[in-house]
Order: sequence, then C-alpha cells, then structure tokens
Amino acid sequence: HKNIPGYCNYHDVYCNLLKNFKPGAKIAEIGAFKGQGTCSFLNQLRAFEDLNNITFYAIDTFEGSEEHESELEEDGTPLIEHFIKNTVPYAASLENINRSNKLERVHGYSHEVAENFKEELDAVFIDAAHDYDNVMRDLRSWHPHLKEGGYFLGHDYDDDEVKRAVENFCEENNYEVIRISISSWQILADKYAPRLMKAQPL
Repeated sequence: HKNIPGYCNYHDVYCNLLKNFKPGAKIAEIGAFKGQGTCSFLNQLRAFEDLNNITFYAIDTFEGSEEHESELEEDGTPLIEHFIKNTVPYAASLENINRSNKLERVHGYSHEVAENFKEELDAVFIDAAHDYDNVMRDLRSWHPHLKEGGYFLGHDYDDDEVKRAVENFCEENNYEVIRISISSWQILADKYAPRLMKAQPL
C-alpha cells in the first residue's frame, strides 16, 4: 500500500484503533481518494486474528476534488478505477475474507451520505475536503453517527482551515481536541473514547 499515491501518514492511528476495536466494529473514512488509507487499515487488519466482522466504509464522490484536478487529468484514469484496483487485493485477502471483514464503498458527497446513513460507528476518520465550510459540515454531519465511546478522528490538523474548523466545532460543543501522530487529530468528550495515542504539541 506504500506504493499507492496518497497522503496517508496515519498508519499508526489505524493500528492503534485496531488494538482497541472489538469484533463487529464499524469505521467510516470520510474521503478515500485512491485508497491508500483504506489499504493501510485493511492490510493491518489481517494481522489481528481476534477481529472479525469488521466493516470499513470508504465514503467519497470518487470524482476527485479541485485540489487533485491536475493530477487526475494528467493520469486520465477515473479515480474510482484507481480505488478499486488498489483496494481489492487487501479487501479480498484470505485473512479478511475468512473473518468476514469487509470494505463497503459508498459513493456520494459525505454530508449527503450522512443524512441517510443508518449504522452506528465505532470510529469516524475525516479526511475529505480541506476548506473550512466542508470540514465543519463533515464534523456536524458525522458526529451523530458515533456510538457512545467511539473515536472521532481526522487528518490534516496542520492545515489552517482544518484546524480552525475542528477547534470551532469543539468550542461550540464544549469538546476538546488533541493532536495525535504526525498531523492527525482526535476530539475528546465524555461520550467519546479516551485518548487513542500520546498527544502531540498543538
């Protein structure tokens, strides 16, 4: 999965999530691009022999955003084809098939998907559009789907607009945010899971 183009520097976040998951856990990754993060999770999941019936929801328009426009035009291959080609070997690995771990690909704008999403989630990882309005909309759309004790996480805390949205969301809900790993964040509240990893300086 390290050869797949992308921006995933949160392999350790997914590893720590898996250490805390129980069989049957469900996670949604908001923003999947070419599947690097998805593959990281599914690849690491293979080693957790006690975890079965894990569902990973990869939620994306699979059309790319403005920030990826030039890269996708130069390549010419539809984003969804990249995603499928990259993720199939991990989703269809014997370890994951035998333990009924599955990848669910969900097409659509994340806030619209959230409106009709029925599952309660053990973790949400937000890594879609990086402008303030879209990050805030994702935060507001997806936090109702977290189970009590769930993990509310995301990427790009070193991006000014992402950081401002996460901090404002926390302020309006009386939550706390900590930086974990290189550029990931976790929102803490009484109803959410405790700190996943050692906090990094903000």
